[in-house]
Amino acid sequence: MQYNTLCLYDVTNFLSLSWYVKRKQTDTSMTKTVLVLGGSGFLGRNLVNSLHDRGNLKIKVVDVSRTFEDDRVDFDAGDITRIDDLYKAFEGVDTVFHTVSPAVSLDAKPSESLLYAVNVLGTQNVIEACIRVGVRQLIYTSSASVVFDGTALHHVDETQAYPAKHLDPYSETKAEAERCVLEANGRKGLLTVSLRPSGLFGPHDTTAWPGFLKVAREGKSRVLIGDGTNQFDWSYIENVAQAHLLAMDRLTEGSPVAGSSYFITNDEPTLFWSMADYVYSSYGYPKTNVHLPYFIMLQVCILLELIALLLGWFGFKWTPIFNRFRCANSAMNRTFSIEKAKKELGYKPHITLEEAKERTLKWFKENRR
Repeated sequence: MQYNTLCLYDVTNFLSLSWYVKRKQTDTSMTKTVLVLGGSGFLGRNLVNSLHDRGNLKIKVVDVSRTFEDDRVDFDAGDITRIDDLYKAFEGVDTVFHTVSPAVSLDAKPSESLLYAVNVLGTQNVIEACIRVGVRQLIYTSSASVVFDGTALHHVDETQAYPAKHLDPYSETKAEAERCVLEANGRKGLLTVSLRPSGLFGPHDTTAWPGFLKVAREGKSRVLIGDGTNQFDWSYIENVAQAHLLAMDRLTEGSPVAGSSYFITNDEPTLFWSMADYVYSSYGYPKTNVHLPYFIMLQVCILLELIALLLGWFGFKWTPIFNRFRCANSAMNRTFSIEKAKKELGYKPHITLEEAKERTLKWFKENRR
């Protein structure tokens, strides 16, 4: 009799817990706790704003430093390369958005060791901390460059395989990190998804627009690589943030989203150099009209990389500003299909490319000298 009573008690508790978990996943009246890793960064702070707009969410931010004040979030200083920083921060969290990655731009050239430590080892720490603490969802911000090897990409979808060899350590480490995230799906209840934005730009941009402005200030705005006809997919930051929220909504057990990757763009392929010309003309700089042959520039980049390698053997550290990846990225077609994201995430860019450029220009003129 006592045995039967205990069994009934256990079953009742189990059913109650199951009901609570199911209700927590489906009932929007229950507050959900989300955490943005890298919430002080370009994508991170835009994602935080989008989460605020959603409402009924408790928002936490973890970053190595706090670059802006926001009383609406709980901030913890933390480094994803130190797993102990994550255990405490992840307590009570339902969803982790992992947006951390060293910035790569004309001014910022992180070393291969730093890229590996943050993108790969740091992501492995995030996965292990999620599993140990009991985080339900991990949404990883990858990059469309994980499938780029320097050859043209024409409207490719998620069936495009990782290349055997990447041109740069950033793309290589992002691809390895993405594999880790997707392989972790289903481990002890953790659900994972990876989003691959292409050509991020918008307010607080630290890479694309600052790069164009740097080139213009140096008097090089007339120069372009290739014949100027290569198409490119840009992604406005607010649209990408919205895609992350949709991934959170659709990432449930048994859904096609779990363990999947998605290209995210503005779905408006355009000439790569048209974005540069928009920036140049908006600030009164000359537009591009001097064409440097791609093949010749590629050989120059190979030579510069060989020189850097030789100097390294003699103890001198030098990283060329221009390399094969940037050369190919500027001259080759790189467009992506987002049909899978439309179908499975319900994603549709709500801000057009033209409006996005106008918003970005307004922000830059108001906030950057």
